Amino acid sequence: MAARKKSTGKAGGGKRSGKSAVPPVPTDATLKQAVEGQVDDIAPAAALRALVGRGAAPPALLGRIAKEPEQQTSLRTTAAVALGRTSTAGARRALLALLEADDPQVVRRAAEGLGRIGGEEAFQKLKALRPRDPVVKDALETAKTVLAYRLDAKAGRLSPPDPSARVPLVATMRAQPLEVRALGPEAVEEMGPRLAQEVPALPVARTGALELDCGRHRYRVVFHRDLAKRGGLSRLGEANAVMGALLEHDRIDDQWFLAAYLLTHPGPGRTVRLFVMKGSGVVTYAGELTLESDGEARFTVEALKTRYSLPIELHGRIESDSLEVRVDEARVATQPARSQPPAKRPRQIKARR
Repeated sequence: MAARKKSTGKAGGGKRSGKSAVPPVPTDATLKQAVEGQVDDIAPAAALRALVGRGAAPPALLGRIAKEPEQQTSLRTTAAVALGRTSTAGARRALLALLEADDPQVVRRAAEGLGRIGGEEAFQKLKALRPRDPVVKDALETAKTVLAYRLDAKAGRLSPPDPSARVPLVATMRAQPLEVRALGPEAVEEMGPRLAQEVPALPVARTGALELDCGRHRYRVVFHRDLAKRGGLSRLGEANAVMGALLEHDRIDDQWFLAAYLLTHPGPGRTVRLFVMKGSGVVTYAGELTLESDGEARFTVEALKTRYSLPIELHGRIESDSLEVRVDEARVATQPARSQPPAKRPRQIKARR
């Protein structure tokens, strides 16, 4: 085994200046040694995240790390998550191999990654799995649902919610305006690197993007590039589709993260079913798009009885070609309805003695 190394050191000799020396930025080579456990003061998982951020962790390296049973679970799952944010053939092959891993958490992350970047082969392999772990089951179901909509597999469609599952925004609820503003192509281009990680298999349209602000939370909606083509909205009435994605802003990291997929499939007549599904697989909002003869679409969205969805009133119109969204009404409740289940309190983790 190679000797463990220190990643920091003095920049030069001579007398101390009295000021704390700034540790040098670790090189890629040092980070790779840290991943192998050969550096004392850099955690392997942190080193791997740094390599991924620099684009210096190829799928072959990530796949090898995630597959090795002797590695810590945190390191293996970090590698599996990174593979799911890399839309390459090598990453897909590595994730498919990880579905047979010994650690349920690695299998879970592999399934989530295949939901982001997988294709027909991944869809068939996910359908064949019969995991016992409930967390892995949920991840598989979510991945299969996303892939079913991307691949237009009718068997994977979501069921329209029962009317009793809807939570309308009524006059007795305290509500505030949901601020909606259009984003220009420049804002979408600026998000490009982040979108490539969060929704790598979704080609994003430069037009039609929105920002939603409801006080404590900010969201951005981006649409599939094909919707901006002539007749793009009308084609939603012909096949399943991942219409777009909802991203949430993290104020601490100042980054945008995938919050939900916008999934659609044809409904009766000239209608299209719309589902807002979180990355966990929970459908929080549902609605309909009504396709007009001129190619435009009217939409309505309502909250469902989950602890994640504040009641809203959201309806308007999407113009064809330009994807311009015109909102007629946009309000959101300040708190959940009484009929919605309360948020679960996190269980206390007891330290082992």
